[in-house]
Amino acid sequence: MKHVILLGLRRSGTTITYKIFTQDKRFTCFKEPFSFYTYAKFKKRLQNFESFCENRFRLEREFSYIFNEDEINSELSERNKQFLKALCQFEHSYLDITRCHFKINELRKTIPNALIILLIRDVRAWITSHINPSAKIVNADRSEDFFKADKFNTWRYQEIGELLGFKGYGHQVLSKAWQSYHLAAIKSHPDLIIQFEKFAYDPEKYFKEMYSHLDIDYESLDFSEMHEPNKPFVMQDKSWNNLKVNKELEKYIYWKW
Repeated sequence: MKHVILLGLRRSGTTITYKIFTQDKRFTCFKEPFSFYTYAKFKKRLQNFESFCENRFRLEREFSYIFNEDEINSELSERNKQFLKALCQFEHSYLDITRCHFKINELRKTIPNALIILLIRDVRAWITSHINPSAKIVNADRSEDFFKADKFNTWRYQEIGELLGFKGYGHQVLSKAWQSYHLAAIKSHPDLIIQFEKFAYDPEKYFKEMYSHLDIDYESLDFSEMHEPNKPFVMQDKSWNNLKVNKELEKYIYWKW
């Protein structure tokens, strides 16, 4: 049995990675299984419908979500663990998880044969996707609007920033959250760390690396939905220099400051 657990913050490229992986019918794939909103959506989240039907009642019985306040601690509840085991009852499972950066050690104890992959998006591109996700909220000629934005809770990181005690404008709080999550994850030694922007330019290279770690033959996949990575908002603006990224994380920043 081979299981893949992909960890990435929301808006980090996990969805397109998930879509590509669902092409491999050897894997039963789950999209954000620990999200509260996943319940009652299993039929849409699984690519292997027959397997789902056979295991539906166990999955529904064991379902357990992770709220914001639980997302930032290192523990998995017993319900979380039982649900994780239910997700990995299939011969091969692929889990796109956005809520377990602080829980890698618990994930590994619960599913010891899982390949744990950490996907990291450039901090500035990640911040841009939260403050200016559609490129319509902020006028590109007025960068001060972007750097003074204080509403960025579409994916709940404003709430999480408050729980962590982070203060400042949106880009500052998001930067602190980005660093906190990734430092915790890296400290727990995931099996693979992939920089999303580099992955976007050459996805097949990284998929082959994943399969090599799994010791499963790589079968050709369609990467046509993958596009070049979106660049950060007003990348040359000096305000980005105030983020002061931890040196351990600088290697995962793709574009030069």
